[in-house]
Amino acid sequence: MEGMLASLALLCLLLTVANAVTVTIPKPNYEVAKGDNITIPCSFSAVDQTKLILMQWTVRSDGTGAEENDFIYYPDGSSDIPQTFTGRVTVNADIPNGKFNLNLFSVAMTDQGTYKCHLLVKSDTSKSAANTYVLVLVAPSIPQCNLQGKAEYGQNINLTCLSTEGSPAPTYTWQSLDVQNNPRPMDPKTTSNAGILSLYNISKDTSGYYICTSANKIRSAKCNFTLSVMPQILRIMRIMTKTWLKMVMVVGMRRYALHKTPTLRVPLIARMMSTRTKVSVAMTAAATTTTAAATTTTAAATTTTAAATTTTAAGTTTTAAGTTTTAAGTTTTDVATTLIAVTNTVTAKSATMTTVGMMMTDATMTAGMVVRMITLRWALL
Repeated sequence: MEGMLASLALLCLLLTVANAVTVTIPKPNYEVAKGDNITIPCSFSAVDQTKLILMQWTVRSDGTGAEENDFIYYPDGSSDIPQTFTGRVTVNADIPNGKFNLNLFSVAMTDQGTYKCHLLVKSDTSKSAANTYVLVLVAPSIPQCNLQGKAEYGQNINLTCLSTEGSPAPTYTWQSLDVQNNPRPMDPKTTSNAGILSLYNISKDTSGYYICTSANKIRSAKCNFTLSVMPQILRIMRIMTKTWLKMVMVVGMRRYALHKTPTLRVPLIARMMSTRTKVSVAMTAAATTTTAAATTTTAAATTTTAAATTTTAAGTTTTAAGTTTTAAGTTTTDVATTLIAVTNTVTAKSATMTTVGMMMTDATMTAGMVVRMITLRWALL
């Protein structure tokens, strides 16, 4: 009797095992890029459709902890999809061929987690199920290429390349092209680390195009930077331009302040009038001094001329006295001629100095007119 019971128990066990449904998922892990679509396959052994109660996918997301979402399919063809996944999840059931695939569209980071495929069959106590893990990867975002430093002769600069998104973290590579778009090797002194390209002692030969590629196992993205190394002369011109612009801004601000605040005009005009008076007095004094010097020189020239005339007369008288005296007179006449030449030179210098005095007087008048015009202009603002 006991032997018959043991045999019956073994038979029941064999029947149970024979009726058990085997569920499998081909891979323990799946990787998908954020925003892409994925199909997770699930297959099961032959099952009596009349005993099939339901087929189900259960998702435990890493972002939601213990919370689970179930995607249920019933033998009559109906399904139950959570509202939060409506439009993003579908299930394909092919019972005769033992297929129950899950389709997930526009994958988000919250979709990362553990996915379980299982079937519920009458008389099946094995709770047949299979698990897999879905890892959501993020493709690198389009990197940004920027310059650190000044692109001027002899300087050291950095070109930076950074993608704000990317999982796993992207790696960066740089490529250099000359101004004719021809590939060229990097300078041996150039270093590259974590997207930073360091260039040392740059010159016109450093100018060109630099391309950065940000890549991970999903895909890659690129950015480029055009580097133009500025010659020293252009640097000086740029500094001069900035200085000139600052001066223009200061003058403009002062004019605006005077225009908006009429009370500021009176002190300013007074200062300008005072400055005009000082300039006029100084230039008039200089002109007066020059004129006086010219007058003194003229007087000296007159005295010298008189002396020359007297000497000439003496020379004439001496000539009448005799041959010896005539020679002396001739000599004296030469001296007189020399004195007359000196007189003419001094007279010319006197005329020149007088002209200078007149020119400085004219300059004084002109300066006074300019100051008056400026004063009138500011008074009319």
